[in-house]
Amino acid sequence: MADVRNAARDAAYISVGLGVLAYQRAQVRRRELQQQVEAQLAGTGEQLQKLTKQVEGRITPVIAQLTGRGKAA
Repeated sequence: MADVRNAARDAAYISVGLGVLAYQRAQVRRRELQQQVEAQLAGTGEQLQKLTKQVEGRITPVIAQLTGRGKAA
């Protein structure tokens, strides 16, 4: 009977240990994903800034031409 109790207790300890390990692994994976997303968002922000500058660079001469035509006409 003591063997059954010891086996059940060992099984419970193993189950709890596996649960703790699974939780820790999930936490590590969550942190890795968070770092990946933050890196991608930082890159996206830089790309948006570059694109904004390009658009402004192309629109500014057009606006200057349009406002120049409006004044000349």
